[in-house]
Amino acid sequence: MDTASGVNNEDPFVFFNPSSGGSWHIINHQQSKGNVCGSPTAGHACGAHWFARDAHGPWRMSPEPAYTPEVQLTNGSTAVYQTRQRPQIVFDPADGVTPTYLFNGGSFEGNNPDLNMLTHTFAQRFR
Repeated sequence: MDTASGVNNEDPFVFFNPSSGGSWHIINHQQSKGNVCGSPTAGHACGAHWFARDAHGPWRMSPEPAYTPEVQLTNGSTAVYQTRQRPQIVFDPADGVTPTYLFNGGSFEGNNPDLNMLTHTFAQRFR
């Protein structure tokens, strides 16, 4: 829990990027009203990106969300999730460093997929 802002950070995916001298990164599910998405309605479908030069910190959070509730689909429409949980990243097998896909468990109904809601795994390509 980030006690300074009251934001709950959970489900961290931690990775090291050796590019540019090396840096540590965390992508996590960030919920509550003060989330980085800046929207109380995005409270359970928002992702934060943290970074540090050393695994022990200091850690800083990017002002830009890692992901939001809104996802543009290949047919041009937009899906709006109520929750996007447990982010995981797949890296390019050619270099093992470049992120290629973000995977989340997601739901369009409610904010807790552990309560027998209709959930699915969503894959989103990095640009």
